[in-house]
Amino acid sequence: MPPPSGSTRRTTPSLAAPTVAEPIVPSPALAEAMGAVLKESARRIAVAEAPPPPPSVPSGWLAAALGTWLVVAWLWLATPAIARGPMDRPWQATVTEREASLRYGLWLARDRVDGFRRQNGRLPSFLAEAGVADTSLTLVVEGERNYILEGRDGPMRLRLGSAMAADSFLGSSLRLLRGE
Repeated sequence: MPPPSGSTRRTTPSLAAPTVAEPIVPSPALAEAMGAVLKESARRIAVAEAPPPPPSVPSGWLAAALGTWLVVAWLWLATPAIARGPMDRPWQATVTEREASLRYGLWLARDRVDGFRRQNGRLPSFLAEAGVADTSLTLVVEGERNYILEGRDGPMRLRLGSAMAADSFLGSSLRLLRGE
């Protein structure tokens, strides 16, 4: 069959020849942003790989604490003279305090002698036998049941007999010694 009238040729659309594309040139802002990202990434990697810095010692607080402990130890172990008071004037009891102390000592010795008599049925020959070691006190035995305790403190002399009321002899001495 013959081709139809008109055109005898069949045409096929032709493909256009490929054109060479121009290279893509990044903008300066994009290049700067990309560089910043790469630098930050490198910095993070370097920080992650680096060992942590050693912990710092608070030297100011440490020195203050050490100094405080040294002062406390010194005050505790070697009490300064200001806390002890002057050494040229040692403490001395007043005459009233010395009398009260002597009365209380005689009262306690009487209780020891009475306890010895109850336990052994006789009076002790001397105070040490009754358990009294005070050398300022002496025992004078006057018969099987009667005795006198004598006490001395310097020029002061006191006597407590077995027939005397011990509580009236003691009086307010105990309150005075307690500081009331």
